[in-house]
Amino acid sequence: MKKIFLGVVSVFLFLCSCSGPNNKDARDFLYHANITKVEDSVAWDDLIDSVTYIKLETNDKCKIGEVDQLLVANERLYVVSNGIHCFDMEGNHLFSVNQRGRAKNEYVKIRNVNIVGDRLYLYDNHLAKELIFDANTGAYIDCIPLPREVAAAYGLDDKIIIDRKDLPLEESMGDDRFVLSPLSDVRNTSESYFPEEEHKFVIGGTTSVFSHGIIYSSYFNCTAWTLTDAGCAGYLKLDFPSSMILPENVVSRAINDKQLPDDADDYIYGLANIAESGDFITGRLSYADKFAYFIYDKRNGNTRCYSSVTEKEPWQFAPLSFQCGDDVSLFCLHGSDGIVLTRDIFGTGTAPSGRNLRNYEIYCSEAEFDNPIVARFYLKHF
Repeated sequence: MKKIFLGVVSVFLFLCSCSGPNNKDARDFLYHANITKVEDSVAWDDLIDSVTYIKLETNDKCKIGEVDQLLVANERLYVVSNGIHCFDMEGNHLFSVNQRGRAKNEYVKIRNVNIVGDRLYLYDNHLAKELIFDANTGAYIDCIPLPREVAAAYGLDDKIIIDRKDLPLEESMGDDRFVLSPLSDVRNTSESYFPEEEHKFVIGGTTSVFSHGIIYSSYFNCTAWTLTDAGCAGYLKLDFPSSMILPENVVSRAINDKQLPDDADDYIYGLANIAESGDFITGRLSYADKFAYFIYDKRNGNTRCYSSVTEKEPWQFAPLSFQCGDDVSLFCLHGSDGIVLTRDIFGTGTAPSGRNLRNYEIYCSEAEFDNPIVARFYLKHF
């Protein structure tokens, strides 16, 4: 069984082994983002090259409430909210997966969704099963029972990643945070990653889905790893000046007390909410009792980190934490209640000319109880 061994009382990750089938040394992170300061505010125009607003169709078959996930795959948008609702890139509703019940092709509660190729995977943590649907049509394909309820599960073609977090599994499956098993025999754990000393902490790390698997972010160590059917690989490491790194004694005390540090001052930690496009990686950090957000430019190797974004007009949605990405852009979802409230307070602003006129018209036309607007951002290189 392959494992990663982590020293949690240190803010730096120490690895003993994480060699997947490709024998990649996980100490080699694919990207290193150097953050030397956190800007209080950056201008919208400094980050955004252009943006396209996609108004999601509202009809009786797909009424979207609170959104749990937004995914993009196969040039389609998938909104997880009381089911899974699929839209094309023009916002037209294509289909919904919302068959609730206890039948083989039904679910009671959606814990998480991921998409790999033409397969859509839905984990029902109430019934402890992984449902597989056709990502292009929503047609039911298969149901995979799991040994028992787990924190999350992610399908990967003929394999599955089980996130056990602080929930026990069968003794034979060990106590590591993630286990990789064949879909045909989920009890047959082939690999496992991150021992319980890492994930038993009150906030042991978060996961984000991408096209080939998941990205696991270590909360204190500010490192991220990809988990795919090929195994585990170092993905992103954030580097900071020593003055911004949490001291070892603060981390040790937080772990022993099972609570977040109350004396973080101007230290930076708390990596979460990673989203990726072809050229950029974005995420969120905790810094000086507030959130900070970063954008890493893969092409140039530069990073910007900031606490807020200043827009010129009310209709310009300030991007802070992105929810997902594709090869060329990053996406955020904005609900009608927030848009209507913003419009009531700040008005509609000045009507722009050119390509932004359509965005302005969508912003102005959004009505209460409409389905959300998805903003598709194309970022500037820096």
